[in-house]
Amino acid sequence: MTEGNQGKEWLGRTGREESGQEVSQVEVVETAVVRIRPGLDVGVIAFQEEALRLLEYARRRIIASQADVKVALDDLTTMAKLKKAIEERRVEYVKPLNDHVMAINANFKLVSGPVLEADAVTRKKVLDWQNEQERQRREAEELARMQAEINARAAQLSGDIATGEIVEVVAPPPEIAKTTFTETGSASRSKVRKYRIVDEGLIPREYMIPDTAKIQRVVKAGIPNIPGIEIWEEATLQVRSR
Repeated sequence: MTEGNQGKEWLGRTGREESGQEVSQVEVVETAVVRIRPGLDVGVIAFQEEALRLLEYARRRIIASQADVKVALDDLTTMAKLKKAIEERRVEYVKPLNDHVMAINANFKLVSGPVLEADAVTRKKVLDWQNEQERQRREAEELARMQAEINARAAQLSGDIATGEIVEVVAPPPEIAKTTFTETGSASRSKVRKYRIVDEGLIPREYMIPDTAKIQRVVKAGIPNIPGIEIWEEATLQVRSR
């Protein structure tokens, strides 16, 4: 079977209905045959031999006249055609694989989507409850501290802690356990440091990254200078085949 040809495998399975009667089930699995060894492809081997020959010529080449330049430009045209042919063959190999990977990932995203959402919803509800318990604990702790201060002042004013008006201090609830164990596993609660940008103008320079794509665009467009950036021109060859 050649690249891209697709078929289907039928895998027979045996099941049992509620009535106890055996039934046959068929699972359909799509398959595809693609080429995965370019090193054994005679066309690719020919490309490699031609590329090595051109490399050898390039290393030996000496440009000493306009005639030498013309020969070199002819070779560059050949190289351009060879590069295009190699790229086309590479795409022939990888495109079917990439297409299958994209399709598989898309299908598994649909399969895993609900459980990922369920995971996120459950984590949020657990953390919301724990955060509320922690808020109540801190509130009770603060109330207990304030009441203890009031009791201390009352004792000082009465001169005798036994006769002063003392209100019993209610102990705050204990902290939530960092790790909760269940029959199926455990979960640990921890603090993770995060951030959000509120004013870009106040961010120190060492945390900034130059927008190289934007710089390249404006340099190509002809901007004469940019503070802190050196701009120069280099000669290049644009080779076009006929």
